[in-house]
Amino acid sequence: MSPAPSSPVRVLGRSVLLALVGLGAVAASAGAASVREFAVPPVDGVPTRPAGITAGPDGALWFAAAGTAQIGRTTTTGATTLFSAREQVSTARQNPPTTTGTTTVPTQTTTPAPTTTTTAEPPPAPAPTVPHRIATDAGGRLWFTDAAGGIGRITADGAVRRFAAPAAGATSGITRGPDGAAWFTMPDANLVVRVEEVEGGAAYRQYPLAGDRGPTEIVTGRDGSLWFLEPRANAVGRLAPDGLITHYAIPSAGADPRGIALGPDGEIWFTERATRKVAQITAFGVVTELPLPGVETQPGALATGPDGALWFTELAAARNSIGRITVQGAVSRYGLPSAGSGPSDGIVRLGDALWYTRGADRIGRVTPLPEPVAGRSVNLEPLSGTVKVRLPGAKVYRTLPDVGALFPAGSRIDARAGRVRLTSAVGAGSPLTKTAEFRDGIFTFEQSTTARDGLVTATMVGRRENCAPTRRAGARGVVHAKKKAKRRGRRLWGNGKGRYRIRGTRAAATVRGTHWGVEDTCSGASVVKVRDGSVTVRNLVTGRDVVVRKGGRYVVRGPRR
Repeated sequence: MSPAPSSPVRVLGRSVLLALVGLGAVAASAGAASVREFAVPPVDGVPTRPAGITAGPDGALWFAAAGTAQIGRTTTTGATTLFSAREQVSTARQNPPTTTGTTTVPTQTTTPAPTTTTTAEPPPAPAPTVPHRIATDAGGRLWFTDAAGGIGRITADGAVRRFAAPAAGATSGITRGPDGAAWFTMPDANLVVRVEEVEGGAAYRQYPLAGDRGPTEIVTGRDGSLWFLEPRANAVGRLAPDGLITHYAIPSAGADPRGIALGPDGEIWFTERATRKVAQITAFGVVTELPLPGVETQPGALATGPDGALWFTELAAARNSIGRITVQGAVSRYGLPSAGSGPSDGIVRLGDALWYTRGADRIGRVTPLPEPVAGRSVNLEPLSGTVKVRLPGAKVYRTLPDVGALFPAGSRIDARAGRVRLTSAVGAGSPLTKTAEFRDGIFTFEQSTTARDGLVTATMVGRRENCAPTRRAGARGVVHAKKKAKRRGRRLWGNGKGRYRIRGTRAAATVRGTHWGVEDTCSGASVVKVRDGSVTVRNLVTGRDVVVRKGGRYVVRGPRR
């Protein structure tokens, strides 16, 4: 959404351009993405509050519904099923093996961790449950942690078992470990724990941490080590395959680390909410921090995308976006379709898309798309209804896939029965993109290639509908027209910021973040309507400019007959 120089007005016979040109860009670096969100229904009026999310063994997304004590399953088409997380509380005896761990403190001195053996039968998991994070082990079992304590397991058909944790307090982050088992953290107990289901219960292997470290999110590295965040110690921990534990201090004080992931470069990456950074830590503990632009940014959960970049949730509601950062530090942000609360601490890759949890009641999908090229191509994404596209030279329209796709200039878009988002390069040589939405018409598009803020023109095409009424002879030879049709003429509505033009027949309008429409009537007039913002309309017959504000309209009439 960016500015562009106004292009020369062309008069074709008595036809003129209806142009709507915005000022100001929403910066998004090279690349584009399709963003869709799916509602998760409340339970008895209570918001579900989706939290952690993972890719399940059945090809669906599974998430922890913290607000309603449930585990949710969402298909890739957005259909959601909710299962109670309170069922089948286990009182079975636990039988964890004896475990010895070794801890390395920041000064690189080592001290052996205490040997822990659990033989007493633990109490059942607490009845209240607040599912928090979820992960799939190598056997296809889904395990979830619980902010109220305990650990749970759910099968693909919704059967739940819950087990008391090996210590009191919440269970937090969880991941599939290098051995295929589930590993989780306990912040209050300062533990990293391995769990597996055994006959009659669950077996735990515990690794105590030295000091008050409060471990939270956890991930497996390419070296077979487990890496975890330690917010209370402002550090990142590493549990090596041989049981050696190392703690690495985060250079920025008070970083408040929130998300951790294995990066596309094979290194571990994590977010720093309070200091507004995304950081890389190598296997040797070398930390490189990359600052994020903007004072309101609060990076949360983190995942590697199918495009070779890292994607993060924005915890700041004001951002209302998903962030993307390359290993070189180039940052993009993509606006979310629903206003309100920002994403939660949950994001995961499944196939060619990333899925995230959001606020009270939504699951979102981000699909990276090819980068649009100024003057040559744009990304089109259907937002509602049915949108059809016909390629240049083709005779048949095809339905636009719901994840969107890249299309060449000159493609014809039929948005009479839907709404489409068009994302284009800001202009020649610019790494930014801009976006607008269109509906209620058929149009083609083109873009200037000579400027860094190139104008995108959406030209209405197709005949004016229902402009030749069927006539019949009435009494005394009087000719009557049939009842007026609902749609007459042709029209196109747009909504967005940036330099976009709708080409009508007799006017041109300049906008600033406007929701506007253009109609070519059966009488030959061009009508500009403004629902939000303001436009400067140029009457290309007289050359005069007129400002039309919210709720207003301006008519440029056709020639008298």
